[in-house]
Parts: sequence; structure tokens; C-alpha cells
Amino acid sequence: MKKTGSLVATIALAVLITASATVMATTNNKTPPAQPSPIISLSEANATTPVVVDKSWHDVANNGSATVANIFSINPNYGHLKLLLKNLSSQPVTVNLEHNDTDKLYFSLKIPGNSSYTWESFDQGYPQSMRAGVYTLAWSGGSAVVNGTVNGEAATQP
Repeated sequence: MKKTGSLVATIALAVLITASATVMATTNNKTPPAQPSPIISLSEANATTPVVVDKSWHDVANNGSATVANIFSINPNYGHLKLLLKNLSSQPVTVNLEHNDTDKLYFSLKIPGNSSYTWESFDQGYPQSMRAGVYTLAWSGGSAVVNGTVNGEAATQP
């Protein structure tokens, strides 16, 4: 009887050791979870140069008044800006983009009612990119209530 009990114990111990080794090997071979990475796309101008997008955002210009300010920032080395401005009201709006630290006015444009406009810094006279810092996008509807949206993207290249 002692030999049978000893044999069963030895087999059980061998199975336990094998199972533990398999679990440890499986656990140790797991790849770590993927880290978030910047969004990379290929520039239309040069399909071999990667464009790294620092950030993309969406904001609403509608607070029930005739003036609305959207504030955003551009980080260093990500000064190529693209804005999609949508006027959702039936009345025209004027939109200004200003760099807060220098008071530099980048544009002032009028968007007709129920229209949109895409502004790209590269195509609008800023091929070397825009300054880093905080910007204000000021919407004015005159006597009409502003109702609009902005989608923005800041990247390393146009």
C-alpha cells in the first residue's frame, strides 16, 4: 500500500509541477498591452513622410448669445493647423482666429448661413507652421445667435 500511495503522490506532484510550469510560461510570454501612440498618416504632398497628429478636437459654438469663444492650444512642433468651421444657423457669422500671447490675428472671415469653411494654415500663408500657444476662435453673429461647430487638428506637417 505504501508504494501505491507514494506512486500516486509522485504522479500528482509531477502533474502539479507541469501545470504550474505551463501557466508560468504562458503568463511570461504574454505581450504587454499596446501603449497609445500618436496618430500617424501620410502627407498628401509627400506620401513617404509621416505626419504625426498631436491632437484632434471638436467644439461647439452655441451658448445662446451672439458671441462665442472657443479656446485651444497648439503644442511646440505641431503648428500645422486645420479647422473645419460649420455655421449651423441661417444667418452669417464672422469668425476670427487670434494667438493670445501675441494678439496676432490669423484670420477674420465671414461664413454664410448653413455653410462651412475649411481653413488650413499651410494654404493660408503659414507654410512654416503656426506659433505654439493658446488661441481664441471668436464667433460673432452680429444681432443673431451663433450656432456652429469647429473640428480642429494640429500636426507636424500639412
